[in-house]
Amino acid sequence: MLVLAVLAVYLPVVEFSFLCFDDTAYVWRNPRIRGGLTWQNVSWAFTHVHGSNWHPLTSLSHMLDCQLYGLRAGAHHLTSVLFHAANTALLFLWLRSATGALWRSAFVAALFGLHPLHVESVAWVAERKDVLSMFFGLLSLWAYTQYAVEVSGVACRGNRGREPGVASSVTQHVRRFYLLALFLFAVALMSKPMMVTLPCVMLLLDFWPLQRFELKTKNLELKAFLPLVWEKLPFFVLSAASSVVTTLAQRSSGAAWSLDRLPLGYRMANALVSYLRYLGKMVWPTNLAVIYPLEQEWPAGLVLLAVLVLVVITLAVVWQGHRRKYLLTGWAWYVGTLVPVIGLLQVGTQAMADRYTYLPSIGLFVMVAWGAGELNAGWARRGAVLGAAAAGVVGACVRVSQAQLGYWQNSGTLFGHALAVTKNNFVAYNILGFYCAELGQLEKAKESYRAALQINPTSQHSWNDLGAVLAAQNKFAEAVTNYEAALRVDPKYASTHNNLGTALVKLGRVDEAIAHYREALRLDPEFVQAHQNLAAVLAEKGEMAEAMAHGLAAVRLDPPNGIIHSNFADLLTKEGKLEEAVMEYRRAVELGWAPARYGLGDRLLELGRTEEAAAQFSEILRIRPSDPDAHYHLALALTRQGKNKEAVPHYREGMSSFAEMPEALNNLAWLLATHADPGVRDGAEAVRLAERACKLTDYKKAIMVGTLAAAYAEAGRFDEAVATSEKARALAEAAKEKELEKRNLELQELYRSGKPYREQ
Repeated sequence: MLVLAVLAVYLPVVEFSFLCFDDTAYVWRNPRIRGGLTWQNVSWAFTHVHGSNWHPLTSLSHMLDCQLYGLRAGAHHLTSVLFHAANTALLFLWLRSATGALWRSAFVAALFGLHPLHVESVAWVAERKDVLSMFFGLLSLWAYTQYAVEVSGVACRGNRGREPGVASSVTQHVRRFYLLALFLFAVALMSKPMMVTLPCVMLLLDFWPLQRFELKTKNLELKAFLPLVWEKLPFFVLSAASSVVTTLAQRSSGAAWSLDRLPLGYRMANALVSYLRYLGKMVWPTNLAVIYPLEQEWPAGLVLLAVLVLVVITLAVVWQGHRRKYLLTGWAWYVGTLVPVIGLLQVGTQAMADRYTYLPSIGLFVMVAWGAGELNAGWARRGAVLGAAAAGVVGACVRVSQAQLGYWQNSGTLFGHALAVTKNNFVAYNILGFYCAELGQLEKAKESYRAALQINPTSQHSWNDLGAVLAAQNKFAEAVTNYEAALRVDPKYASTHNNLGTALVKLGRVDEAIAHYREALRLDPEFVQAHQNLAAVLAEKGEMAEAMAHGLAAVRLDPPNGIIHSNFADLLTKEGKLEEAVMEYRRAVELGWAPARYGLGDRLLELGRTEEAAAQFSEILRIRPSDPDAHYHLALALTRQGKNKEAVPHYREGMSSFAEMPEALNNLAWLLATHADPGVRDGAEAVRLAERACKLTDYKKAIMVGTLAAAYAEAGRFDEAVATSEKARALAEAAKEKELEKRNLELQELYRSGKPYREQ
């Protein structure tokens, strides 16, 4: 029933189109993930850093989703929802087996599964790492509990008849549970490094509910405790290794803030206040936001209040630690598991985050569930009262979670809500601006970016994104100013160098643009778009060797991207490598980039493969029946196959695309003037089209002047036909086009006899 309740609350989120925000580029645009579960991609996941953390298992999870579902948002959401439901069930089963308490375990699991603070971990697809790491973390705790029960001789239900302690000899069966717990812990770490505190949680479980050691009033039973610490040495080694890798990754990526940027005193104050704020939101989950901005300074009174509350609670649970061990375990669980994300090592611009409570909240829920049971121990109607209270709390969680889920429909609702419940939230303004820009609401986007910059003038993202909106409005000079402002904040921002290069190209400052493209690639050698842009400008300058190298690099870095294959095909075309270009265009089409059919059809025409070319343009028209370019190119292909009658209607449909193209006007005019079928011919229109073609070429092209002569003849204007044909002959003679000169002489005689020309 509990799992069904969780599914009922969260399943509506699979209908939302909003996937994630900060990690969108990683999860949905990263070519390795889009490429699916190849051995190469799996190897990449285990050797590369995801953002500021190491998440190879999470990367594999996203790859598998893409393999199974493509980019269908609902299916990816469904995977996260199912993991969350599984975690709820696992938490209940594990607590039930470890404590023997059915209803208290169920209440903890219900709070975990339905509490509004956990909405973010499930609804934000990029936070798959939360639900995935918890899944393996809970399995690890279950395996450890099985190991500890057997090795210590302590029954799952709190049997105190045996002396606590570590067994001197461990059976093969027990060792299997230990190794299984260690393996699952390693997998949990590879899903999300926040699980580094799990060995400490295991020590807390040794105190309660496993009761493998006791706390004395004067001293700790070191003889019982130290072997338990030694027992977990492999777990602590894995935690240390994960911490080192994660810290190095955060620093190398620039995600970790230096002490100069955020002093230690502020971090400590923010950590203390965050502990208090998390407590408050767990008890009264209102004004939840997807991003809580860092405050400039926390009031001293609030910091002192946080210290007072934390000290009082800590003293109280220590005082009650002998009689109510669950209080000490629960409180230490909450405080300890938050340490990696409490802000002492600041990563990102958030002061706190709802998703960080996914693991720590369990400790508080245990305190509430077991504490409520003891407070009502003497009541006559204890069961009914507790049941009603628990139902009321869970029902309230459901209502608030449903409301919170509603904000995750799209970026507009999500970050609009964040702006409504927080202050000075420049990150929310910036992402809202990006959302408006994606919708084409450029003025609203500019308002949001400027609001973000008013709060934080040192936000390179806001400067860069405002520049992108201005570039979309063709205000390239203003865009350059904003990109340059972004680079003054962070000269190592590769994306801005790339964007600035593109704006400079539009202003004709190509050499400056090339310098910025090169700098973008120096900062990020795998920057696919910069490779493409540099290839394009180098090709325009005729530096084809280097252009081809960058085009090939883009294909190598993002092989599943049809646009990149199409652009590389364009480069091959400029090199005259038409057969290779055809292969790249075909690959682009296979990868879903339909516009590549135009290039493919054109190259096939150049190669004389007219039937294949016609098939490509016919397919375009099947999808877009009114596409004038496709009609025109199909007409060309049909004409070259001798299917002139079939070509005429396509020429007519494509008129809007070649109204200023002399060759196309000439082709249609010739067909209308000379076709054997009277139903096709139209002398008046032929004259109009031929005259337009001749005017566009200043009456200097013999073939077009000859077509005009044929059009005059079809219209019955034979004197003009003869004179125009003579002019065409003279032009052909001057151009040394012997065959065309001879042809016009023959047509003159036909026109003098009062007969128009007919194609056979």
